[in-house]
Amino acid sequence: MDIRNDCLKSYQDKGSWSLEDAMGQLCTGTWGNEYLQDVPGCLYGWGQNSDGQVGDGTTIRRSSPVQIPSSQWVRIAGGDFHAAAIKSDSTLWTWGKNNHGQLGDDTATPRCSPVQVPGCWKGVAAGGYHTLGVKTDGTLWVWGHNNHGQLGNQDPLKDDKSTPIQVGTACNWDCVTAGHQSSYALKVCNGQMWAWGINCYGQLGRNNIIDRSSPVQIPGNNWYAFDSGGEHVLATKRDGTLWSWGSNTFGQLGACRDSGSTTHRSSPVQIQGFNWVDISAGREHSMAINNECDAYGWGSNRLGQLGNHVNCCCHRSSPTIIPGTRRWVSVATGANHTLLKDCENRIWGHGNNADGQMGVGCITPRSSPYIIGALTCWTEISAFGDSSYAIVCC
Repeated sequence: MDIRNDCLKSYQDKGSWSLEDAMGQLCTGTWGNEYLQDVPGCLYGWGQNSDGQVGDGTTIRRSSPVQIPSSQWVRIAGGDFHAAAIKSDSTLWTWGKNNHGQLGDDTATPRCSPVQVPGCWKGVAAGGYHTLGVKTDGTLWVWGHNNHGQLGNQDPLKDDKSTPIQVGTACNWDCVTAGHQSSYALKVCNGQMWAWGINCYGQLGRNNIIDRSSPVQIPGNNWYAFDSGGEHVLATKRDGTLWSWGSNTFGQLGACRDSGSTTHRSSPVQIQGFNWVDISAGREHSMAINNECDAYGWGSNRLGQLGNHVNCCCHRSSPTIIPGTRRWVSVATGANHTLLKDCENRIWGHGNNADGQMGVGCITPRSSPYIIGALTCWTEISAFGDSSYAIVCC
C-alpha cells in the first residue's frame, strides 16, 4: 500500500491530506515492509548516462524516459552515477558506475543493465559512490566507497567493499538514506536516527564536525522521514515538524529567519511550518510538500531548481511556494533539478536540464514545472545527480 494514494484520497474527499494518513510516508529512497505490497510496475530512466546509470543497456544520454529491462519493480533509489531498485519478490538490482564496488556484485565493472545483489531486501539507498540496504529481516548492510567511513564498519584502513557487509548486529532497522559521502538509518520502532561518514559541515547532526566510521545517534526522538542530498539533511518528526542540518551555503537548510544567513548547522534546526508530508534534499537545494498539497523550495536556484519561475542566483533561505493551483503529492530532487508528481499521478520537472534529466525531450532548462510525457499512472519518482527515474503501472 502506498500511503500517498491514501493521502490523495484524503485530498479528494476533504480538500487536503490528513497528517495521520500522510505519516505512513517513509524516508526518500527507503521503504518498509508495507511498501513491498505496492502494485509492481515498469521502471523508466532518463538524463545523464555516461556510466550506464539510466539502466537501459546503453551509455547514450536520454532526454526522454526509456524503459529499463524487466518489470515487477516496486522501489527505485538513484545515486550520483549508479542506481538500485527492488522488485516485488524482494530481489535487489543495481547498475551504473562501479569504480568503488558500489553495485555490490563483487566486481569493479560498470553495468549498463541491472545486476542482482544476493539476498532479500526491503529498503535501499544510493549515495555518491556507496550503497545501503535493509534486508527483510531488518539487518543493515553497506557496500562501495569508504574513504570517510561511510560504510560504518569501523575499518581503520577505510577499504572499499564490493559486496554487502553488515553494520552491527541489530535487526530493527527500517529506513536508510545516503548523502554524497555519508549514511543515515532509522529505527522507526523507536524513532531513533543514526548517522556516519563525512561530517565536514556537521551533516551527522552531532554538534561537531568529526567524521564517524560507525553509527552515532542523532539527538532527538520521534524521527520519521528523512533525506540527504549532497552535504545536508532534511528530516520530519511524527508531529509533522521539519528539521535540517549540515551545509547551508545557499540557504538549503531553510531555517534562517535572516534571508542573508548561510551559516552551516551541526545540530538539527527547525524549519517554519507544520504538517510536512514529503521531503527531498538535492545537492544544494531542498523541496517539501505539506498536507495542503502545496510544494515549497529553498536553497540554490541558479538553474531554476526551486520551480518558482525565477533563477540566476535568486537563492532562498526559507521555504518559498511554487506558484499555481496544482496539487502535488510527491517530490524528488537531483543535483540541480526537481521532479514532482501531482494528484493525477503525472510527473513534472524543473531546473537543470543539460543532460535531459527533466525528461521533456530536449535539454532546455526550466524554472517552473513542465510536464513529462503523457502517462498518468506514475507510482514512484527518484532523482539524484543528473539522472531521473520513475515507476509506472504496466
